[in-house]
Amino acid sequence: DPVRRCADISKAKRILNWEPSTSLEDGLKKTIAWFKDNG
Repeated sequence: DPVRRCADISKAKRILNWEPSTSLEDGLKKTIAWFKDNG
């Protein structure tokens, strides 16, 4: 079985005062489109 991974960006938010510039929904759409075009 594949290992399940779950990203946790809370440390980057806290220490670096960082916020993602792409929403999860948009990121998933772009990732899926890339795999369709390049897979």
